[in-house]
Amino acid sequence: MLCIFLGPTKSPDPTQYVAPPQWPQLEKAIAGVALMERGGKFVRDIAGEVQVVTVNAVGPCEHRPTVGYFPDGLHHRDIVAVENPRERYQRRLKELGQEHFAKMLPFKADTDPFAEEPLAVKTLGPLTITSYAEDQVWISPKIDDALGRKLDFNDLPEGFTWGNGVTCNSWVKLKTGEAILLSWCVLADDTAAAVKADKSRWRTLCDLMEG
Repeated sequence: MLCIFLGPTKSPDPTQYVAPPQWPQLEKAIAGVALMERGGKFVRDIAGEVQVVTVNAVGPCEHRPTVGYFPDGLHHRDIVAVENPRERYQRRLKELGQEHFAKMLPFKADTDPFAEEPLAVKTLGPLTITSYAEDQVWISPKIDDALGRKLDFNDLPEGFTWGNGVTCNSWVKLKTGEAILLSWCVLADDTAAAVKADKSRWRTLCDLMEG
């Protein structure tokens, strides 16, 4: 379930975020302004903090690499093939800049230091795009109020994606020339069902993302 909110989303520790920056290249900026941390980090970087609280207070977010939320619908690909443990061992050593260990310490399944890590996807199946069901997308009424109309996904910029997980305080420049500060989260299916059944849990999510 995709839930879209009007920014700015505050940090769980909002006292560390101050000083709104300028956004000079937009014809028309709508809604809230992005905030900055004293160290210069944009508030959109607090998504990890917000996601931790979301998972603890509301439930898990959608993170499957085979699923993505796009303006034209839900994108899905099946996993056809993943790497084997030996390939994972070689890949991880290379990522760590230690690929020479692959010859010095050949792979052994019983001593694999990366045995608890997931195997990377090698091949995905064909893309399928499914139109959203009515209850798969929720758009905050505050967005409609700020724009003066319903948010139209056709107005989103080319190549835009909602993705999955949590995104905070992202300026989205619409094809109309307007720009709006949005935050959004994609809830896992079980979490979405629980939120729909529990008004207090839904209120917690709204307060966290848009309170």
